[in-house]
Amino acid sequence: MNVSSCFLFWLVAATAIATYLLRAVPLVLLRKPLRNRFLVTLLEVMPYALLAAMIFPNAFYATDPAAAFPGLPPWSGIAGVGVALLLSLKTGNLPLVAAAATAAAWLACRLGG
Repeated sequence: MNVSSCFLFWLVAATAIATYLLRAVPLVLLRKPLRNRFLVTLLEVMPYALLAAMIFPNAFYATDPAAAFPGLPPWSGIAGVGVALLLSLKTGNLPLVAAAATAAAWLACRLGG
């Protein structure tokens, strides 16, 4: 084992331990059901909020026109996100929202260059 592979091994081991502790400690410490409505609601919506925070900024550059033409706004990404937001608020049907947003981004990419 050379230095870089040894470092990588310990890095992966530390990440595994940290991940395990973050999942195991609440399981061990919280044996009774939570009664605080605020904390329960917070823990229920947090995965959705984190997922949205990670995905939303990158959705504008999904087709990445700025890489080919620097300085141009990402029209296809804006179109896809706009259609996704409108349909998700109106219908809530995830397959329909995904298909329509993809079609809108594709159409905007084809029409806009």
